[in-house]
This record gives sequence, structure tokens and C-alpha cells, in this order.
Amino acid sequence: MIPSIFLSKTASHPIRHRHVVKKILDTSPQHLYNIVIDVDSYRDFLPFCKSSRILRRSNCGEMFDASLKIGVSDIPPLNALEEEYISRVRHVQLVSPLDGRNEWIVEAKSIKSNLFHGLSSCWKLTQINTEDIEMKHSYPLSHPKDDPKRDGTVNIYTTKVEFEVEISVLDPFISTALDQVLEGVALQQMEAFEKRCKLVPEYHT
Repeated sequence: MIPSIFLSKTASHPIRHRHVVKKILDTSPQHLYNIVIDVDSYRDFLPFCKSSRILRRSNCGEMFDASLKIGVSDIPPLNALEEEYISRVRHVQLVSPLDGRNEWIVEAKSIKSNLFHGLSSCWKLTQINTEDIEMKHSYPLSHPKDDPKRDGTVNIYTTKVEFEVEISVLDPFISTALDQVLEGVALQQMEAFEKRCKLVPEYHT
């Protein structure tokens, strides 16, 4: 467990940590979107997730509250850390006001947590079209076969992904630990969802 000497000290203002992962995945935005909002299944594939369940859904069908329990046992200096928190999730499919393209957005914000002052994440998914070939220079590819063909075409089921995670805490020890591990944890999350996309069948209509 975290030594009580660190837990007894708190900052006067929340200390914010943020990291963004950008990648191109060889799957459709709708498929990844469906997996991201399937919170009940997180416990089956997501690193550090001990339990996950959707508690309630809104009548509009675009929001739900979910409970997640995370446990860290092998990432120093956060060994033996456990936390259960509730997040409010908003998920929408819309048209970008910037370029008129379809986007899939999933935003989650903690509404009840003992450890975190705030924890939020945002997935932004955009389907790649043939005119987006130059995007490969700024977004890491999932694997070599994602590279556009010589004739200039791109797999219609390729997705540009932006995954942002932000955590704010009052405990200086936890803050120092997040400086060391947040980037690696965010990358592991992305990889877990990428593997899930390959494991779960995708149905095209």
C-alpha cells in the first residue's frame, strides 16, 4: 500500500496530468466505438481493470454511468494501489463542424472517486479517406499493412484515433508517480483496445 506519510500530505490545488495517444488502426470507427462503450466487458481485456459494469443509462441513449475498479500491482511506485470509482460517459456520433466528416466521440468523467480529484478520458474516432494519405506521417500506423497502397487507396475500414486521458490529484506522491507511468499506461490501454478489435468479430452492413 502507499505509505501513510505520503497520503497525509496534500497539495492546495489539484495537480493535473494529461497524455494523448494518436494512432491509425486497421478497423472501422464504428467497430472501435462499439468496443469502447462496452464497459461491461472491460474487465475481460483491459489492463489493471478488476471489475466494470454499467450502472444506469439515460433516456436519450447517449449517456450512462459506469463503475470501474482498478488495481495496480506491478507498476512501481504504485504497487498495491486499488481504487473504485464511478464515471459518467457520453457517447455520440456526429458531423465535424470543421470538415464535415463523421466522428465518433466517447467522453468519460469521474463523478465519484476517493483517490482522484478528477479522472477523464476522451476517444475521438475518424474514418480515413483516400485524401488522408498524408496523415500517416503524423499518426503511427497499427502495423505495416495499414500503409496506403501504391495506387493511392486506403482500406475503408481504417480509423484515425485520438485517445486523451487526464488525471488530477491532490496527493504529491501520487502526482510524482503519475509523471513516471501515465504515458505507458495510456499506451497499454490503446494496445488493449486494438487487440480487442481484432478478437471481436466486426460485422459490415
